[in-house]
Amino acid sequence: MTFVFTKCDKMKVGKGKRPDENIRNFQQLIAENFPKHPPWIMTSSVTGLGRDELLLHMSQLRNYWDQ
Repeated sequence: MTFVFTKCDKMKVGKGKRPDENIRNFQQLIAENFPKHPPWIMTSSVTGLGRDELLLHMSQLRNYWDQ
């Protein structure tokens, strides 16, 4: 299981939280239920953040399932 956080370049209107703050809060919640948090990738279609990491991860999954 891998978490993919999208739109990491945007702030929610009215909430004023940065994406990294939201991710940190989410990871704290996950830590309560998992001994080790699953891997995660931050992405943004505007800036290209995480594009290469996500494509690599998808390629690795495809290779794993093709075996």
